Amino acid sequence: MVEKDRIRFEINNPVTAEELIEVFKSVEWRKSEKNIVQAFQNPYYVTAYDGEKLVGFA
Repeated sequence: MVEKDRIRFEINNPVTAEELIEVFKSVEWRKSEKNIVQAFQNPYYVTAYDGEKLVGFA
């Protein structure tokens, strides 16, 4: 875990489908919910949190 200011970065932190869909909708990305969830079945990803709220991923 790495923290900078209020944003916390995690590697392979478990996320829910609802969290992922909320992030996609917040930036108006047009992906199907199925494609969003499939992206997190890969073996490595980084998530970003503002407090306890998922705000980004790569």
